[in-house]
Amino acid sequence: MKTFTDSNGREWVFTIDVAAIKRMRDIAGVDILSNSSSENSAFLQMAENPVMLVDAIYAVCKKEVEARGMDQETFSAGITGDVIESATSALLDAIIDFFPTARRNVLKTALEKLRALRGVMLDHAMASLNAAMLPDSGKPSTNSPDSSESVQKD
Repeated sequence: MKTFTDSNGREWVFTIDVAAIKRMRDIAGVDILSNSSSENSAFLQMAENPVMLVDAIYAVCKKEVEARGMDQETFSAGITGDVIESATSALLDAIIDFFPTARRNVLKTALEKLRALRGVMLDHAMASLNAAMLPDSGKPSTNSPDSSESVQKD
């Protein structure tokens, strides 16, 4: 059982079954069982579209949301900042657990590799940004003139 806690301190449980998969498809347009190419995979679509991702999270939690007397908008408002990352991680783990052992093992390995790659990419991006800063001023290193030099005078 995978869980996450939203921005308002409410804990949510992900239960992935066929009904939840259908709700993800119907509510969020996310078909995790689709055999589409990797460029159009449901996982990539959710990674690139946080609204679609939150809709998919809502779809999985819909019964629990309704049992708490909430609507989709109220639920979605609680998924911001770092909660997006923790909810995504829990959702992916829950989806993987849905599959039979052989496929689950392949998906777990793929997810581990993707998480490691993400870490490397974030480290590289931060190093690149830090390298673009001047050591003393903290300003980006550019060869462009100061703003007063770039204004033409009559």
